[in-house]
Formats: sequence, C-alpha cells, structure tokens
Amino acid sequence: MEPSRRTTCIDKMLPWHSEMHPYMPPIDRQ
Repeated sequence: MEPSRRTTCIDKMLPWHSEMHPYMPPIDRQ
C-alpha cells in the first residue's frame, strides 16, 4: 500500500485515505 507521491507529510502521520481526506485527526483512524 504505497501512499500517493503528491501526498504531504501529513500522509505519513495518517497512512490511509489521505487522498479522500486531506487532513483527518489520528483519532479517526481506529
């Protein structure tokens, strides 16, 4: 599961649908 290249550092914090959600709190990643 490779994150998109256009994803920002935030993607590293949230290794999931960063494309759909540009920013989501880690709390959401249950």
